[in-house]
Amino acid sequence: MNALETIRSVWLQLRSVVYTALDWPTTTNSYNPATTVTHRLATRMVDKTETALAAIECSDRFSFNGLELRARLTGAGAVSTFHIFGRRSGSTNVKLIATVVATAGSQVDANGYYFATTLSKSAEYWPKTITVSSEPAGSGMCTLFFDTMGWSDFWIGVTALSAGTIYFDYAGF
Repeated sequence: MNALETIRSVWLQLRSVVYTALDWPTTTNSYNPATTVTHRLATRMVDKTETALAAIECSDRFSFNGLELRARLTGAGAVSTFHIFGRRSGSTNVKLIATVVATAGSQVDANGYYFATTLSKSAEYWPKTITVSSEPAGSGMCTLFFDTMGWSDFWIGVTALSAGTIYFDYAGF
């Protein structure tokens, strides 16, 4: 098979994060921050209150071969930094896939949230190319896509948000 086959999949909301309660630590607690490799385990994919982060479970979602992510923010021009993590089914170890900076544009959804029109990878550690759609054509929405390579679980941890709330949605192929 040379290319991924597309299946119909609606946008599913992963979760929202409020700037006053960022969900990934920037300082060491009982788990390590996103930038620290030591002991990056699935059991430590928790927020600052030590509550488990919601995972995108590709094996339960039509066996996703590719994962597409988008971000929506509550303020135009709001900026957020987040990290994408993944693991293979049954593995306890988690891999940092990428660090991404999202900036909200001016297109709003039905709830008045602003779509990220800029997603820039500040670091990328995935063996396959992580594609970021370009917005200059006026689509009003930027998405990030990568081949899951058979990995089963993915998390998003937010380390910075200028204001308001960020919402993460995903779809698969």
